[in-house]
Amino acid sequence: MLEQPKERRIFDFMGAFKYTWGVSVAIILLGLVLLFVPGFGLKKGIDFTGGAIMDLHFDKAVTTGEVRNALVPTGYGDSVIQLAGQDEKSVLIRTKPMSDAQRRDVNAAIQKSLGSFQTNRIESVDPVIGKDLVRSAIIAVVLASIGMLLYITIRFEIRFAVAGIIALLHDVFLTIAVFVIFRLEIDSAFIAAILTILGYSINDTIVIYDRIRENLRLSRKEDPRHLVNRSITETMMRSINTMATVIIAVLALFVLGGPTIRNFNLALLVGIVSGGYSSIFIASPIWLMWRNHESRQAGAKKEEAAKTAREARLARQARSAGLATAGAGASNVQSAAALAGSGEESDNGGMGRAGRGGAAGGGTGAARAAGGGKKSAKKSGAKGGKGGKKRR
Repeated sequence: MLEQPKERRIFDFMGAFKYTWGVSVAIILLGLVLLFVPGFGLKKGIDFTGGAIMDLHFDKAVTTGEVRNALVPTGYGDSVIQLAGQDEKSVLIRTKPMSDAQRRDVNAAIQKSLGSFQTNRIESVDPVIGKDLVRSAIIAVVLASIGMLLYITIRFEIRFAVAGIIALLHDVFLTIAVFVIFRLEIDSAFIAAILTILGYSINDTIVIYDRIRENLRLSRKEDPRHLVNRSITETMMRSINTMATVIIAVLALFVLGGPTIRNFNLALLVGIVSGGYSSIFIASPIWLMWRNHESRQAGAKKEEAAKTAREARLARQARSAGLATAGAGASNVQSAAALAGSGEESDNGGMGRAGRGGAAGGGTGAARAAGGGKKSAKKSGAKGGKGGKKRR
């Protein structure tokens, strides 16, 4: 016999939202507060602050790693170092602003570690990233968010779109907050990482949304909370595999890529992990709460409409009953009037009949009395005649 497949265990992801949103809000608020605390704030790199550029030519070929190791004791190990020329003897070093004494210390450390070199030029440079570039990056983020909002609205619905954009901005702010809290330097690579997170983070959210929409179409009577939990469970392995693959590649770059792109890779790591986290614990719960809120409002409106219709029906029934009662009252009044008129006619007729009867009775009685008198007179006359004959 074939074994029945075991039912997949579904975790209550929606129930965890009451804890996860608190963690996210706490981290973002902490980063926001530290922005205004002296000694914290954004630790701007050379690209933001400007600095100095040193063009050095060595007697032998060197590597960027050797130059960076020589600069670490002086506190300038985070400088931007580039090899110039095919002989790998010329090096461009972009450092933070330095005084003359600090420049002498840097030259001494490099000479001690790498041998003699010739300084071609040393000059101050302006910030690569100015206000215009920062404003352009912000505009890019806003335009990208609007574009994704429109696309997701057309592809899915407005609730999916708004919840997805909120999760996307959550990833951006969380990455910035982590850099502020741990005093990590931001530079042009950090800006590139933020823009990369915008494009990558929405990917997991769309996958979950697609499964939710499919399950909604197939199981309309299923509880929405259970449906969302089931949809996330069904896409969990896909999300984990994708995120793990990307994290492995970014970790390799973080370890082996050197200090120049380390902050870029670190920002990517934070953004990728935050993107997977927000797709499950931020975007999906927001969509579910919005949908439940609209369902409750629709139910309340439906109940209010039913109540209004019921009250209107009762009012119509009451008006109909009132009209019927008024009609019955008028009929009763007319009946009473008719009865009263009939009584009067009966009384008048009775009195007429009584008068006529009385008069007739009186006449008859008188006639009878007169007849009786005549008969009595005749009888008396007859009796008198007979008596006279007998006396004779």
